Amino acid sequence: MKQKMLSFLLVLTVLAVMCIPAFADSENWDFTMKYREVNGKNNNEIHKLSKGTMEIDGSMWVYKKGSGHTPTPAKVYVYVYEDVSGKDRKVGSFTVQPYSTLDKAKSFSKDFGKQTAGDYYLIFAKSQDDYNDIKGEGKLKTN
Repeated sequence: MKQKMLSFLLVLTVLAVMCIPAFADSENWDFTMKYREVNGKNNNEIHKLSKGTMEIDGSMWVYKKGSGHTPTPAKVYVYVYEDVSGKDRKVGSFTVQPYSTLDKAKSFSKDFGKQTAGDYYLIFAKSQDDYNDIKGEGKLKTN
């Protein structure tokens, strides 16, 4: 009986070790944008990810409307960069149009294809300060 139990535990351990690379590597992110840009590199928000297919998903929302705010919030440009020596490598970008309703979250998701293991950061930017303050949260992951 003991030998069967030990064999079972050994097989279970070997299977667990083999499955570890199959799990996704993910990092949570969040931001608060009061003006035009939030830069992850400048804020030391660096995400260490393993190689694999990269995806970002999350949501953002207007949490405060300042005096003179525009009725429709400006689009938010989302950039993903790899932090490398020399000029950082742009992985990709896309835009998100936040809802004008306070605290109504706009969800988004984007696939960036296969990426190398490394340090990555996010930039969230608007072309103008529209006096709509934005918050967001989500995950950057590889699998």
